[in-house]
Amino acid sequence: MINGYNGKGLTIDLTSGQIEEFNLADDVLTSYLGGRGWGAYFLTEKSDPQIDPLSPESLVVVASSGLNGSGAPT
Repeated sequence: MINGYNGKGLTIDLTSGQIEEFNLADDVLTSYLGGRGWGAYFLTEKSDPQIDPLSPESLVVVASSGLNGSGAPT
């Protein structure tokens, strides 16, 4: 595991309220740095590019950086 990250993510189905935990691979954490990179990764890997953005099947990704909560200036 990479320092600063717990290596886990959540998938939350807003329609059913079901919550599922998943492990984040180290190669994803190092290849797509920070919240913007992970957001782009999840949208491109887990979403259909032809889907209507306002449909219930559309994804909403909330991702944060490993530096959140630290004293590092942004």
